[in-house]
Amino acid sequence: GFLVVPDFFTPEELAPVCEAVEECVDVLANRLYDGGKIADKCEDAGFYKRLTLLEKQFKGTAVLLHKMGTLPPAFRQLWANERLLNVVEQFIGPNIAGNPVWNLRTKTPSNEQTTVPWHQDNSYFDPSALHTLMPTAWIPLIDANTTNGCMQLVRGGHRKGVTATHTC
Repeated sequence: GFLVVPDFFTPEELAPVCEAVEECVDVLANRLYDGGKIADKCEDAGFYKRLTLLEKQFKGTAVLLHKMGTLPPAFRQLWANERLLNVVEQFIGPNIAGNPVWNLRTKTPSNEQTTVPWHQDNSYFDPSALHTLMPTAWIPLIDANTTNGCMQLVRGGHRKGVTATHTC
């Protein structure tokens, strides 16, 4: 199943995460610039536009950011947010363990490489884990809508207990 809670986190709670994303983008921009892949680091573009501008100069920048494998402390702090954990506890009980699978999944406009195909999260795990309750929190850092890439769900898609196979 799923639960949608609009505006669960305040802008102030998300600000450290956005800053951490900006730092990751800055590291990547510097690497691309130093490697001669881009001519402009777009340092004045800001949070909402910079990655898109970098992507225009070097196709695959958004994917490289996803693949950096960096887990900033601000992300860990957000996932340990007491209100979030209280909601999760209502579904699975008090024994909540973090999963090492996480994503900074950026989406840049008109970029098929950053489009996530229809899938079920549990299909990424070993079949022996299918009976373990593993909640997932999708936390957009910008206002998400159908134009810029909001999450879409299939109501009741989990009820048959079947996990579809797919590749990403």
